[in-house]
Amino acid sequence: MTFAELLPDIRLLPATDRLRLIQILANELADEQCSKRQLLPESAEIWSPYDSHSAAGVLSNMLDDTSTPK
Repeated sequence: MTFAELLPDIRLLPATDRLRLIQILANELADEQCSKRQLLPESAEIWSPYDSHSAAGVLSNMLDDTSTPK
């Protein structure tokens, strides 16, 4: 059954039933979108402190500056 065939019957429904139909369809679409997102591989850049020697030097200098009395 096509949308064009359904539309006249949908228009005959009371307003509360049409709103319920909208809710059902919106929920189904949201569920489909969530399922599709879970299937897609996502890549994210993850920062790691390993091999970040320059960052360690900056932190060490900051600690030295704050630990010396002024």
